[in-house]
Amino acid sequence: VLQPKFELKNMNFIGAEALVRYNGKNSWSLPHDFIPIFENSCCVDLIDYFMIEEVLKLQKSIIDEFSSSYPISINISSQTFLLDKFIDDFVELLDRYDVPNNLIILELTDRVNFSSRKVMMFSEKLNKNSINIEFDDFVTNSINLKVLENSVFSTIKIDKSSYSTIIEDSILQKIVKIIIQECHGKNVKVLAEGVENEKDLEFVKSMDFDSAQGFYFDKPL
Repeated sequence: VLQPKFELKNMNFIGAEALVRYNGKNSWSLPHDFIPIFENSCCVDLIDYFMIEEVLKLQKSIIDEFSSSYPISINISSQTFLLDKFIDDFVELLDRYDVPNNLIILELTDRVNFSSRKVMMFSEKLNKNSINIEFDDFVTNSINLKVLENSVFSTIKIDKSSYSTIIEDSILQKIVKIIIQECHGKNVKVLAEGVENEKDLEFVKSMDFDSAQGFYFDKPL
């Protein structure tokens, strides 16, 4: 399924995030229900590669019909990202489906150790290939703040579980505003996840978030 993203200045549609779901016997399961099982079995790369190919097929069909498309982001596990062959495989798939590199965004979380030399080398290789990386589930702690120094990300994403605690705390608001200003100074955009209502929307606008996604705009389609 796809969840739309919107920039906040003019409320324009700017792309989407591809979300994986598992079709069980009686209902759809969310990633936190089954991804850990695949990770513990060391085969989560099967899901990641499947999602990459499905999104590339979708992008190719949209481009063939409309001559252009919007970027779609894909969550990639740390296990998959650290595979020696992953970057080359990913670039080869982009070439195979003839999809412009800037139309696929890789989302990574802080489970990836961005201070490691290998991760930085992989991230820089993606950047050189004009492939954007988003930092998903960014949390305002000292470890993640250190990551901002590297500036390998096009966007950081802050989940509602993080910014909802800030709404009633003026000191935290000042801290987050400084973080957002720091991101903007490095040409890194900031996206708010989980925007569900008008109150959420007005708050993230007041904090100078660049874009947002959530049920306020639309449910995953």
